This record gives sequence, structure tokens and C-alpha cells, in this order.
Amino acid sequence: MAVFGFHIVVTLITFSVFTKFRSRFSLARPFLCAGLYRYLAPTAQQLKEKVPLYIMGKSRKRKAEKNVETNGFLVPKNADIELVLVPVHPDDVQALPLYSTFSWIVDFIAFSLVVYCFSEVFRFLFPNNTDINISIIWILLSIAFVLQALANVTVSLFSGDNVEAERNLVISFSSLFFLFSMMFTMFAESFFDIGFDKAYESFSKSASAFFAASDVPLPAGVTQRSPLLLFVALSAMFGLLAGTLLFPNFRYARMYTNAVDEAAPFYKLLYHLAFLSQAFSLMLFTHPVKNYLLYGRRKMFVDLCFEFL
Repeated sequence: MAVFGFHIVVTLITFSVFTKFRSRFSLARPFLCAGLYRYLAPTAQQLKEKVPLYIMGKSRKRKAEKNVETNGFLVPKNADIELVLVPVHPDDVQALPLYSTFSWIVDFIAFSLVVYCFSEVFRFLFPNNTDINISIIWILLSIAFVLQALANVTVSLFSGDNVEAERNLVISFSSLFFLFSMMFTMFAESFFDIGFDKAYESFSKSASAFFAASDVPLPAGVTQRSPLLLFVALSAMFGLLAGTLLFPNFRYARMYTNAVDEAAPFYKLLYHLAFLSQAFSLMLFTHPVKNYLLYGRRKMFVDLCFEFL
């Protein structure tokens, strides 16, 4: 422990358990199949029993049955076929597209959260420890895997011949979100407390100090350079991210409306709170909310607690 450090030891142990765990079980199986049911497709024999044979005589009946086996048969639209409802088994979903990617992401995120919790508890108990927190790398890798999966889903909309409408919709929303992102990044400091200008100024000074210490000549006025190029780069990144999240958001909205329509009042309240929690977290970054919580008549939070929230 003293040689490697706590974070590295936890990472090695977790990675070893992760490899052993995935070879035998996956958290995605119960997570994906819980509460799902499907109808079993009727067998060919069951469908044949619904085909009427209006034939007289044994010879003609045998000939008709032989033609059915050779050339197939037609099932009437008004045939009464009883379907069997069975729960979805994990083996039934393994052949679905991107199931392996989904399984990997769910398992990796779960173990990343375990590593992150252990690291945060250790940092809380030993605040003077200066070891590198490797749990951040686990979180960044989890985000990278999720973005890769979203990119694969979006690329599939550009590779087919019958996806012209979806392709145009993705391009339109990406361009529109790029425009809104440009407006947000340029005027965000007026409405939100994100410290973007201070962060850019600090980054410019640190970069200038680094190049000066490395004896690298700098062009004149490099420290006073406008952050417009950074605004454009961030807006382009946000536009691409919006394009990858377009159809997943449509599916999420449909799932949300269906769940609210069929849920009990208590669960309906939970669904509404979960849906609105994103807007609530965004409101915490506005100047009026921050000033009220920190500097209002009733100081509800101190700076450290507010930053943690």
C-alpha cells in the first residue's frame, strides 16, 4: 500500500474483480430484462391447424397437405391464434444490436462509481494525502465509452439508404444547437455563475508562464487573445453532442410520457421530479439563485456546501 498508494491499489483490485465478474454475470441483464414480456411466435404446426382445408376425399387431402409442405401456406387474417406471454430472458436480448456495448457500459460505470466512492471516502478521512486520484480516470473513461456508443448509433443513421429523413434531422438540430451554444457561451457570464472568463484568463496566464519558463518565444499580444476561437470550438463540440443525443432524447421523452400515463400517483411524482431535476440543477448556476442561497437574509449554504451541491 505504501509503495503503490491507496488509489492504485483500489484500481488494481477493482479491475481484477471486474474482469472476473463480467465473465460470469452482467448487471445489464437484470437491468434490461426486468419487467419485460414478449409473445412467443406460433409454430408452423399451430399455423397449419388454422388453415382450412375444404377438400373432399383422402387422396385430394393428402395432395393438398403435400403442396402445403412444399409451397408453403397462407393463414387467414381472421384466424384465431392464441399467443403465449412469457418473460424476457437475458438470452433473448444478446442478439440485439449494441447489446454488448450496453452491457460493457453498465458494468464499467458501476465499478467506476465503486472506485470513486472508495477514493472520496479515503480523501475525506485523509485530507492531507497527495496521491493522484485515479478514480477520475475511471469516470472519464466511462464518459468516453458512453460518447462512443452514442457516436456509433448516430453513424448508423448516416450509413443506410433509407435514413435520409433521420440524417437531415440530425444535421438540422446540430446546426441549430451550434447557434444556441454560440449565444450561450458568449453571454453566459451575464446570467450564469460559471466563471468562464476567469478560467480562460487563468489558463492564458498559465500557458504564457509555461512557455516563458521553457524559453519558447511567444507572439506579441498572445495573452490578450480573444476567446472567440474557444467559443467556436466549444459550440461545435456541443452541436455534435446534441446531434448524438437527438434520437435518444426522443425515445426518453416517449418513455417518460408512457410511464407517467400508466404510473401510480406516488411514482408519477417521482417521474416528474426526476425529469425536472435537470432544470433544477441548471438553475443553481444562475446569479439570483446563488446570491439568495449564499448572501440572502437566511444564509442556507456556505461556499463549500454550495459548490458540493
